[in-house]
Amino acid sequence: MICLSSPYRIGHVYSRLTILIVLCLSMFSCDSAEKELSIDGVWQCDYHNKKVRFVFDDQKCEIVVNSEQGEVENTIHGIFTIDNLKQPISISINQIEELNYALYSIINVINTDSIIIAKFSPKWRLRPINFDLESSYNLKRVLTAP
Repeated sequence: MICLSSPYRIGHVYSRLTILIVLCLSMFSCDSAEKELSIDGVWQCDYHNKKVRFVFDDQKCEIVVNSEQGEVENTIHGIFTIDNLKQPISISINQIEELNYALYSIINVINTDSIIIAKFSPKWRLRPINFDLESSYNLKRVLTAP
């Protein structure tokens, strides 16, 4: 018969308690990390007297820059990734057809219809660490008809 005060019983209780605590902590810490940030949709803003439109669709990205008159000045297509485990949240656009380098920035989700993307950098080590109102894209979601 095993006594409740025996070292075997105490060690067994502690190991079960430890497992229970670890499981509870992992459920709480993983809960926020597993929530994926989705910015899929059409976003636009005015940026230095130009109309800029971002289209994010299932990891594909298109950025179109139009002049004040509406003429397309520049378009890029690439694959985007978001790392919402970092603070601030990072965004990278890779495999850009029109460029021979990737673009790196940070993103701030204001709400479901408003995001801010800081000015892009061609090098990940020079990715912005904060948002400058003059050089950031203050994007609003464009509601499209179903």
